[in-house]
Amino acid sequence: MFEIWANVGLLLGAAVVAGVAYFVLYIIGKVVFEDIIGGIIRRIRRKKEKDHYIY
Repeated sequence: MFEIWANVGLLLGAAVVAGVAYFVLYIIGKVVFEDIIGGIIRRIRRKKEKDHYIY
């Protein structure tokens, strides 16, 4: 009986750790893709827009 509860406890602990790790990686992925890559794309678009001034 104690072996069952020990295994259930380990599985539950592993699920919690996996959930926390997924959350952290998700946040890091959002920051990398939206802020860094999005910033690069915005800079490229701004350079294209700045070149089209007509005086």
